[in-house]
Amino acid sequence: MYLIDDRSNAQIIESDLFGTIEALQKVAAQNQRPPDGLIHLMDMIKMSSERLEQNLARSGPTAQLHSGIAQAKEFEDPPGLLEKTEYLLREWVNAYHSREAGKDSRQAFVIFVQLMNQHGILKTDDLITRFFRMSTQMCVDLCYRALGEPNNSPTLVRAKCFHTLDAYVRLITLLVKHSGETQNTVTKVNLLNKVLGIVAGVLLIDHDVRTTNFQQVPYHRIFIMLFLELNSPDVILENINFQVLTAYCNMLHILRPSKAPGFAFAWLEIVSHRVFLGKILAQTQNQKGWPMYAQLLVDLFKFLSPFLRNAELAKPVHRLYRGTLRVLLVLLHDFPEFLCDYHYNFCDVIPPNCIQVRKVYLGNFQAIHCKLLSIPDEEPNLVCLPEKHEAPRPVHSQPESGAAPGDRDRPQDSCQLRRRLGPQLQERLGQLPEEPFAGRLFIGGAQQPPGFHGRLSR
Repeated sequence: MYLIDDRSNAQIIESDLFGTIEALQKVAAQNQRPPDGLIHLMDMIKMSSERLEQNLARSGPTAQLHSGIAQAKEFEDPPGLLEKTEYLLREWVNAYHSREAGKDSRQAFVIFVQLMNQHGILKTDDLITRFFRMSTQMCVDLCYRALGEPNNSPTLVRAKCFHTLDAYVRLITLLVKHSGETQNTVTKVNLLNKVLGIVAGVLLIDHDVRTTNFQQVPYHRIFIMLFLELNSPDVILENINFQVLTAYCNMLHILRPSKAPGFAFAWLEIVSHRVFLGKILAQTQNQKGWPMYAQLLVDLFKFLSPFLRNAELAKPVHRLYRGTLRVLLVLLHDFPEFLCDYHYNFCDVIPPNCIQVRKVYLGNFQAIHCKLLSIPDEEPNLVCLPEKHEAPRPVHSQPESGAAPGDRDRPQDSCQLRRRLGPQLQERLGQLPEEPFAGRLFIGGAQQPPGFHGRLSR
């Protein structure tokens, strides 16, 4: 009760007792006769945590991202704004594909900004936000119409969808690039987070409304093309490269497979893209991107874990598992140190029966020395190396519930937590069954949507 009633003077918070709270939650949920008052206590902790998360979202580094998600649910628009947005979007798509667009669409962008000013779109932040929301919805609706047309080849469907989506992505890139002063990175990053939040908010609404008819094609195209555009060689955009990575990791954490199962395949495509993978693991200074990518992998395994406890996997889950395994093999070959540093975190969320995956994490320490010492893997005398006595460098991090992947969490001491648990509670925990998964993988059937031919699905 101290954690709830007197938070202002509290020396510890929920994250410090993550293991204890999780254990109590399992007891309350799965025990037929839980201890008196336990369910009421867990409800109070949940309500308190939700209020804390909302306050952090409004004031933390992901404030603009969460603001965009919230504003994606606002539909009371000023009169005439929908018609203006439709007209402007159509004009931009035509200008983008015209011969007079100029290099990198600069000439077309200058004319289009003047057109936006004439229609009053750039007067306030609220109008700009509504413009992005409506434009995103229009692009998504166009893709649904193209995907729903009968007798259309996948090539023709992709051409129709990408014709508008690529133009929209270029518009977002140019607005982010030229917002504020050249050296003012704050304005650019805030606008990028707002746009990513709007697209993510539209995705979550679409996912909840269409359920099994949800299509991930337009969102995947927007996210991946926007990332490539923002990381293209450019003097201005190079100043916000790390902020772009952080924004994308936060966005992907919000759209994790357990939150949007219908987006799981596209989510894995983005996370495993060669440019994204290289930027976050190889090109960030002082390995600043490693904790963020580790959180994304934990999100993936938390979603797969309930399915992997069964011996037989459904075809969609099996395909997602194969894609995950391919990503791990790439990491094992190119970034074994990353797997070694975070193997505790990964093994905590991987079911014990997944021997093949666990071997990838636990059997790569030798590969690290082979790589560092430029010794081939088949070298027979590795046992004689003095480096074999060096212990791996584990990184402990127990993320808070709903925390962004870039947030630094305090490590947990599981031994101390176990000592604090009473013997009766420990006995109850040992008798608990495996936690069932109540969700469902919505992918629109066993087949992937037309036009979505990813590297991992082949």
